[in-house]
Amino acid sequence: MIDRARYNAAFNEYWTWLEDQMKAGETIIFTPVTGNPRRVLRVSDREIRLAETTKRAGSSVCKRQELRIDFWKLANDPTWRSDLPAARERHGIENLFEFKRDMYERFEPFLGS
Repeated sequence: MIDRARYNAAFNEYWTWLEDQMKAGETIIFTPVTGNPRRVLRVSDREIRLAETTKRAGSSVCKRQELRIDFWKLANDPTWRSDLPAARERHGIENLFEFKRDMYERFEPFLGS
């Protein structure tokens, strides 16, 4: 199990990185295994606003607290990659699971070893 203090510090660093990328004008795109990629429109202290990178450009919101909880579940499940649908069900991760998977993979380096 990952130390909670280390996890919280890593998550906060990741969130700051997202905010800094947006402030610098960087384009951040999260790509699901299935479905349309989504571009980050805005990062605030509470949420990430995403838009599909298609003509439809449907938007969605990912709450910071929800992401923190879902990342914690994945960080403590070393087998989550082997069966994504099972991990989704096992942890009750509903909203934007495919995007959270890509977001989490970018978060992992912040955890270090």
